[in-house]
Parts: sequence; structure tokens; C-alpha cells
Amino acid sequence: GLSGLCFAKNTIIPTLHYGNIPIQHLTPGTILSDQSIVTATMILDSEGQDAYFLDNTIVTGSHKVLHKTKWIYVKDHPDAISLPPLIDPIYCFNTTNKTIKLHKTTFSDWDDIEDTDLITLNKACGNTLTCPLVFENIHKYLEVGFHPDTTFEMSDGTKKSIGEIQLGEILVSGEIVTGCVTMQGDVPLYYHEKDVIGTANIQVVNTPIGPFKGTTDKLYHLLTNTGTIRRNNTIWPDYN
Repeated sequence: GLSGLCFAKNTIIPTLHYGNIPIQHLTPGTILSDQSIVTATMILDSEGQDAYFLDNTIVTGSHKVLHKTKWIYVKDHPDAISLPPLIDPIYCFNTTNKTIKLHKTTFSDWDDIEDTDLITLNKACGNTLTCPLVFENIHKYLEVGFHPDTTFEMSDGTKKSIGEIQLGEILVSGEIVTGCVTMQGDVPLYYHEKDVIGTANIQVVNTPIGPFKGTTDKLYHLLTNTGTIRRNNTIWPDYN
């Protein structure tokens, strides 16, 4: 996913049990009208993003959309109308079928994974998975997130749990938060440091030091202007 894969505030999302709700009120675990489940939600800075109007939806230009039988960028869709840049934050989410169906149009979700990407991912993961990757288990196997008790020091000297950190805030090491991600907590968790609990692949270099026996309803992650999050002496990749 990239920060350009987003929808405008107040985009209406059809759900199975709650009717049509604005995208900013969408939460992980919600079942959509096409029976897919929301696994993660994102709020992001809209600065530098171009906006288009397509099939009654305001969406960024680099979002993928299914046109006939091909995935193309919204900005290249023949029916897309260019709009002035957005000012408010923008929103996106992930689903278990990796698509977002709005009106008569199918958009990709944040991960932007196509069938060909699944082949590449399965080759890359090799024997590390108990069964092949399909759209529905990408969240289980590849999700990256921190336990909600994980704290980060902010530039003003305060400490905040990761789920409390807001868009635009600055971490003590100078990174500006450009996106906040909330995920379902139904993923195995591990200790990575004595006070850092998260999914198996929140870090690139080291393996987890041990399994975490507890559970949590939600996981959190951040996007930053540097693509990294420094915490004490460890540099963690951001959600991208």
C-alpha cells in the first residue's frame, strides 16, 4: 500500500449490518455488504495527493481500479474527473477479498495485491507458511502491527501508546506521523524486545525472541515521512 491509495472523508461504505457508513467511522472487523471483512483501517495526510471523481466517489489518482478486465490507476480511467487537491485527511482500509466495491466500481484495497502478486508472495515465503497464501489469509500471515500497550516517546517529551498517536504528531527522533493504522488483533503476537510485542514481521532483521501468550482486540502501526520509526535504539520499518 501507498499513501495515494485513499478515499476522501465521508465516502460512504456499504456494510452488511450497519447500512451505509462514512469511511472515517469504519472499524476493523466490520463485515461489508459483499461479505468481505475489514481487517485494517488507515487515516492519512492528504498533502501532495491528487483527487478525482469517479462513479460518485472521490479518490486519489494512484488508487487502482478495475476497468473492464484490467487494473489501472484512477487517474487513467476514462471516466475520472480531476478535482482540486484535498485538504482533509484521507482514508483507506484492507479487506479479506482485497477489493473495495463502491457503487458499480471495484477498487483495490490498501495492499493493492493482484493474482500475480500472490504468486510472487508465495514464492518469497517458501516453506515459512503452513498453507499457501490466498487473499483471505494475507492478514493472518503478513500483517504488521504493534500491541496497543507499546509506547513511543514524542518530540515534546511525553510518552504515548501507539494507538493514541495522532496524524501530524512528531516522534522524539523527528519522524512526522503521516498515517495511523488500526488492525484486527486476531494475529499471533511475539516479544521482539522486553517491552515490544507485535506480529512476527514488524522488524526486518531480527527474529522474535518469544511468543506472547495474551490476546488483544486491536493492533496499531504508523506511517512516517521517513518510512521508519525509531524507538530507543531500534529502528522499525513503518507500515509501508
